[in-house]
Amino acid sequence: MGLKSFFGAAMIAFGIPLWLFVFAVAGKAENLVVFLSSSFFWLLSLFFTGCVWRLVTVKSDDQNWQLFIGVIVAILFQELFRYFFYRVIRRGERFAQELGVPIVYGPKLAFIAGLGYGVASGAFAFFNVLADSVGPGSVWDSDDGVDGVKGGFFLISAFHVLCFILLNTALGIIWFAGFEKKSWMMIAIAAVIHLIASLFTAGSSVSGIAALSLVPNYFILAGTVMYAFRTSGIGPGICCK
Repeated sequence: MGLKSFFGAAMIAFGIPLWLFVFAVAGKAENLVVFLSSSFFWLLSLFFTGCVWRLVTVKSDDQNWQLFIGVIVAILFQELFRYFFYRVIRRGERFAQELGVPIVYGPKLAFIAGLGYGVASGAFAFFNVLADSVGPGSVWDSDDGVDGVKGGFFLISAFHVLCFILLNTALGIIWFAGFEKKSWMMIAIAAVIHLIASLFTAGSSVSGIAALSLVPNYFILAGTVMYAFRTSGIGPGICCK
């Protein structure tokens, strides 16, 4: 049962992102550079979030308060480092043009950067859960739940991770379009969307019903994807170009 849980949850969470990686990123070195660089900037945001989290946990014993503050701080750092990545990649473009090095332009750049951000986020959020799913004592779905969380812990966690990987990809497109158009409104909308979806997830964790935020978050994802396509002027075919 352990291996079935592991591969089932892994394919739900990373199946679509893997397909996007194969068709949109793999095969070109410049795509891989953008993807890995974006993932690295997400790791930097995680490092600074961890520093702040350490200070919060030292000064408070209220776990719910710590959770919500941690979520807010994490989103602030993630969006801040998304901005830093944009500035760095724009400078890199100028140097690459002077050296004649192939680079990624426009919406494709935004798409790959968003995917790298999302995959890094999903990997660090879910790998420890996948590790717990392996073993003869693993429970795939139980009425009692796992650690007090009802409703199929591994299954629901996998769908949550998939949602946030795709959401980060769409938010990356919106962010880059906002920077190119110098629209702070678009940037603010993207940050607020990310924060609302994350707070929904934190709320469902506090309630002990993991599936509580799943439906609203997927509605948020659908709306965000449509908004990303509309604001950037691209379509679903961007992942296959």
